[in-house]
Amino acid sequence: MTVKDIIESGIVESYVLGLLDATERAQFEVYLDQYPELQQELARVEQTIAQFAATHAVEPPPQLQEKIWNALQQHAPTDQVPASVPSKRLTPRRWVAIVGAAILLESAAIIAGGVVLLKLHTRVEQVEANLASIQRDHHQTVARLNQRLDDLRLLTRALGWKALAVTLKGTKQQPSARATLWWEKSSGELLLVTPILEPLNAQEQYQLWAIVRGKPVDAGVFSPDSLRLVYPMKPVPSAEGFAVTIEPRGGSAVPTLSRMVLVGMLPSPRLTERGTR
Repeated sequence: MTVKDIIESGIVESYVLGLLDATERAQFEVYLDQYPELQQELARVEQTIAQFAATHAVEPPPQLQEKIWNALQQHAPTDQVPASVPSKRLTPRRWVAIVGAAILLESAAIIAGGVVLLKLHTRVEQVEANLASIQRDHHQTVARLNQRLDDLRLLTRALGWKALAVTLKGTKQQPSARATLWWEKSSGELLLVTPILEPLNAQEQYQLWAIVRGKPVDAGVFSPDSLRLVYPMKPVPSAEGFAVTIEPRGGSAVPTLSRMVLVGMLPSPRLTERGTR
């Protein structure tokens, strides 16, 4: 075996790190006596490893140093120096043992730290989820208050009207449906107040119709929701009654009579006049 073969085999590095058994170590030392070039390579490897260790050295905490020495003293032979006086010279194998112990302890610390970080991360996610829920509730509350203010403005303005209240009652389609219309006949303004209707799918809306001279006239579409109480509808100058049907979203040109859910007729002027005499 040539010097080149010996060097390329990695035995020099293994010798420095104390990874050879007794037989391999003895054979390598025979090679050292035979080949001066091998002695130079050994010196170079030792210097390289020493420089690497110095460059990347990290001062361990006092607790880690104490744990390492305790672990070494537990396995030290009885004829060695007492535990209170650690040996100043470390053989390659002992150096590897110390490094190995340090790596194991550091790995345990990293794992423990990772568990703590994972718990903290989970806790942060929980806090963020709670915060997002609070923000959603806050936005919903603000939206509800804003809508109530809009409803109040409409109702306050309607107090100045000489309005006619028209009660709309449910049909066979929705027997429990109810709604009230406030109609200012002089201006034609129309407010639909507190409609009680079943929810519809996203492709449908309710449509209000004014019955004018026996014919339906579109008075606007609406979609009841839990936030609103008052719905401004299209102005209607005159009408004999009102009805609500279910139509495709956006409304229809003519009502779908089979899907009429609310209806309310105004009293006849002649009947009103007779009632006042």
